[in-house]
Amino acid sequence: MECSTSSDGVTQAKADGPARTHMENLKFAVGRTIGKVLSSVKYTHIIKGYSSVEKKSPGTLKKIHEDMMNKLNENLKMEIDQMFEEEHIQSYMDGLDKLKSCDRDLEKVAWRPSRNPEEDIMASIDPMKEKQLVEMEKLLHDLESENKLLMGAIKSRQNLLLETKDKVDRHMDKLRRVVDIEKMIPMQEFIDFVNQYTER
Repeated sequence: MECSTSSDGVTQAKADGPARTHMENLKFAVGRTIGKVLSSVKYTHIIKGYSSVEKKSPGTLKKIHEDMMNKLNENLKMEIDQMFEEEHIQSYMDGLDKLKSCDRDLEKVAWRPSRNPEEDIMASIDPMKEKQLVEMEKLLHDLESENKLLMGAIKSRQNLLLETKDKVDRHMDKLRRVVDIEKMIPMQEFIDFVNQYTER
């Protein structure tokens, strides 16, 4: 995009082909605005106010008007460029271009109501159901994971209890054998035997 000044000092914005970016669109719009501002400063208005000067020195006012318009156009462009730089307008416009590009990549066909109210209702409910389904599937997965952990803990506890029971059973078996042996020995004979050896 470039700006040119016509013979009457009016700045005109010219686009180099179709605008492709937000910054190009902005510069084009600013250029047209500057052109409208400068076009309001008409040479005919100056002649009306300074007709005596025009009569004495024909062409002087026109030269002054052209110089003034060129200087005003230059100053406006300088101020706008400085504002763009200080406010980082270029980076903002580039950001808008990126957002627009992303939107274009994710562009979907817009929803339109049909003539069937039931289908329209389902179309609005289905996304909610899909979201709930995803949440329920996640909850189910979490519960299954917790259940596996619990089953593993229960199995470990069961194994420990079985080992403990096995130890207890072995000790009880030894005690039963001792009791059985004790029953096989007559108590009085055992006492006499012990007394016999203790008296020595």
